Amino acid sequence: MMDAPGTLPLTTALQLSDPDVALSLVKRLFGKQPHDTMVALGFTRQCLTAVVSAHLPTLSPPLPALMQDLTGLLVQHRVTETITVGYGAAAYMTSALTGLQGMLDRVGIIQMATVHYQNGRYCLPLCPQPGRCCPAENILWNPDQGDPAAIAALQAHTPVIHTIYPSRRSLRSIRQPCPTGGARR
Repeated sequence: MMDAPGTLPLTTALQLSDPDVALSLVKRLFGKQPHDTMVALGFTRQCLTAVVSAHLPTLSPPLPALMQDLTGLLVQHRVTETITVGYGAAAYMTSALTGLQGMLDRVGIIQMATVHYQNGRYCLPLCPQPGRCCPAENILWNPDQGDPAAIAALQAHTPVIHTIYPSRRSLRSIRQPCPTGGARR
């Protein structure tokens, strides 16, 4: 069976579930590794079709609503599998990743991998058998290792990208004012 033009074959999608590749892909899409953010790389028929990121609030009450929004966008784009990457403090991020996994399970989206990244290191916090199938300790991320696969994935197909902010206030805090004399909109 031939793959449709512009799609990645199954072997490439599975290769993207490698944490080094997933982290390189996020860095290429966002220009840097985000902070206090969860990113879901969404696949449909083994093709990267949607990337949804959610900037996480410092307080947890809005977290379930953000995860519902993130899940809803993945469903809207008919995503069938995800690789989820969380950026931030371990205790908070593990809880957020666990909650998201439950929501994705309820709508039938398969998690191919879940990665937590902090301070140049990553781990696989939802691994059912740490130390057996996945290293138990945090691993130093080597950006060069996953970059070729990330570049190939982006050359094969450009995904839709959505960003969710916890509030209008947080969105205003990251906006940059127009330079003096700059063009008005």
